[in-house]
Amino acid sequence: MSKNSLAISSKDGLMEDEPNIIHAAENGDLNEGLAALREDPECIFETHLHTGMNALQVALSQWQYEFVRFITSNTEISSHHKDKFGRDSLDIALEFICEENIVNHD
Repeated sequence: MSKNSLAISSKDGLMEDEPNIIHAAENGDLNEGLAALREDPECIFETHLHTGMNALQVALSQWQYEFVRFITSNTEISSHHKDKFGRDSLDIALEFICEENIVNHD
């Protein structure tokens, strides 16, 4: 997966002006992430429409480590959540670290 824009799934749909935790994770936007959590603390349970990743997994897959630290320090997000492919956060982190190492060695 590349740093392409990710589709977002939420219980009420998405309006461009409202903060969204998945969008914030994709872009590493701490201000949007905080705004989303303040507006709706339950947003932490939202997942990516196509992959089923939660915000932690999205941030890991997009190399947004500051956002990973933010979300793991300030929420009870599950690192054990499995996306639609059966991967948890550790699986995703290892996958993308290995992918980066292979790309950088070519």
